[in-house]
Amino acid sequence: RASPFAPMQHRSTSSGVGAGAMAGIVAVRARWVAILVLGLCAAPAASMTTKATANPIRRVVNMLQDMQKQVQDEGKEEQDLYDKFMCYCRTGTADLTSGIEAAKTKIPALESDISKATAQKAQL
Repeated sequence: RASPFAPMQHRSTSSGVGAGAMAGIVAVRARWVAILVLGLCAAPAASMTTKATANPIRRVVNMLQDMQKQVQDEGKEEQDLYDKFMCYCRTGTADLTSGIEAAKTKIPALESDISKATAQKAQL
């Protein structure tokens, strides 16, 4: 049976490396790729078999630990949101109060401006 690299055996590269050497390099790379793929496929399978065959009590303990971590993370997020809301309440109330006070001081000035403008209009 012919090698898949057979067409390459009759050519030589410009760098002087023969076709046989080039085929060898390609074969080594192919082996490395195969080893890498097998290693990547075997790792999850190994971890899945250990989880599936783990002691039922260990599985429950692992599940409870995962739930504990999840609840703690959610608690941190909720605490951050609560802190932001409380900051808004403190600063928002102060901003609104100062805005109301500024508007109350402007009311008499605006009323006098309106009466002056009405008087000027009546004179015209």
